[in-house]
Amino acid sequence: MKTAGAAHWFFTKIDAIRAGAGHDAARFEALCKDPALAREAAEKFPDDPLLYQQLQAALENEIILARCGIFLTDPPFWDEL
Repeated sequence: MKTAGAAHWFFTKIDAIRAGAGHDAARFEALCKDPALAREAAEKFPDDPLLYQQLQAALENEIILARCGIFLTDPPFWDEL
């Protein structure tokens, strides 16, 4: 991320994907793989060609966790112990 605007977009997209998917792993994965994300990143930040790849790298771990039923929007499980 080369600018503060790119960083803001990056974290806003992650939050929007999490909120849009809720606790549905398939929906989460579909939102992460949406080709509109790549287009939006390229259009808004043409000087930052790696922004979309950075977003995908960050989301890849969350996809794996979501498949196991762990969603990062949930409160930490140790708070319940």
